[in-house]
Amino acid sequence: MQSRRILAGLALGSAMLVGCEERPQATPSPRQAPNTTGTGTTTTDQNAQARAQTLIDQVKRNIGAGNYDAAEASLRELESMKSSLPSSMQSQISSLRSQLDSFKVGAGAKPPATTPPSTTPPEKTPPDGDENP
Repeated sequence: MQSRRILAGLALGSAMLVGCEERPQATPSPRQAPNTTGTGTTTTDQNAQARAQTLIDQVKRNIGAGNYDAAEASLRELESMKSSLPSSMQSQISSLRSQLDSFKVGAGAKPPATTPPSTTPPEKTPPDGDENP
């Protein structure tokens, strides 16, 4: 009798183990779809675009201030990420490169003024000859 109970327990236990299959854990796999926003861009793309816009603004400020070395450093970082940015940003980066290069060689327009031009009138030239004050 005792042996029947043991055999029945073993049979039942074996049946339970056979019925249980190993199931994958609930952890996300690397193949999972990226986190996207409503526009179809990923959070990583948005972060890269925000960083690029910050760098574009820095390059513009540095060119305007005549700080070409700092502008060059920021522009190089932009150029390294250029292929992952939208075409509108890529064209801005190309334009900034052209602008910076022309300022560095001294050929091209002067950097944008940070202060308004002088409003003092030009000096008057003395009248010709015969008049005495």
